[in-house]
Amino acid sequence: MFDYVIIDCPPSFGHLQLAAFIAADFVLIPVKAAPFSLIGMQELFRTIEKVMKYFNPGLKILGIVLNHVDGRRPVIEREMEEALRKSYGRLLLKTRINKRVKVEESPSFQQAITAYDPKGPSAQEFRALTKEILRRIKQMKEVEIRK
Repeated sequence: MFDYVIIDCPPSFGHLQLAAFIAADFVLIPVKAAPFSLIGMQELFRTIEKVMKYFNPGLKILGIVLNHVDGRRPVIEREMEEALRKSYGRLLLKTRINKRVKVEESPSFQQAITAYDPKGPSAQEFRALTKEILRRIKQMKEVEIRK
């Protein structure tokens, strides 16, 4: 038995994503700080709202995580992060996942980044993300209990 199951879906909507939304309690949205990502997120939020209305009223958006972040912090990325914070506020998680070669390599060796480069900065980011996700789930469940 598992406490948590993560269903990783492609970014385009289809039967797999619909089935995942129906089965899920929470949705975590990874997003790249780029203009087209913001447009795609608007469509994703509309889809999630429809799934909540017709199939899974208990579905909750856990948060949005910035992914493939350029460590040099170019202007467009800073502006996109600011736009995300302005539009989605508290939904945007604090932890960001930077783009690094080790993250790209680890699937080739069929290993999670935490096994492939356990002491590296990417593994540390994913551990921090995991802790933040678990805290947020706990908080959301506590709020649900109080209702």
